[in-house]
Amino acid sequence: MANKAARIIILLLTGVLLFAFSASADITTCGTVAESDRLTANVVATTAGDCLRVTANGVQIDCNGFSITYDIFGQGNSSAINITQRLNTNVTNCLIFKGNSSATYTGIYSAGINVTESNFTNIRNVTFNVSGTANAGTHYGVSLNNNTINTTIYNNTFYMGGA
Repeated sequence: MANKAARIIILLLTGVLLFAFSASADITTCGTVAESDRLTANVVATTAGDCLRVTANGVQIDCNGFSITYDIFGQGNSSAINITQRLNTNVTNCLIFKGNSSATYTGIYSAGINVTESNFTNIRNVTFNVSGTANAGTHYGVSLNNNTINTTIYNNTFYMGGA
């Protein structure tokens, strides 16, 4: 009986450990974010479009002091973090850079964080450097669009500029 109980305990502990190590994968590249997580390295978007796209409600992204660089080719129509049709999203402790500030800008917009049709979004302790050319399009640190309500933006730093 004791042998059986020991095996059950070992199986339970193994399951708990496997769950603990597989429940969350740190953010190290661009892609979708479907659960709360943190950056463990600087992230650079190597393709056009959004770097991180939040795909679930209640997601917390803690950049942990690391950076996200987006729009490195100057194509626009992109963001470092895109939050669309989500509830209760938190973004903290990020450094967000627009990658190419000298290319001829071909897109319509570029935003460090793009929030669309989302509620109860909190953005805090984020530094934005979204300087770029002013020949076309518009650059935003944070863009709030289409029925986005109850958004809190505090204790952030914005470096904006253009040519």
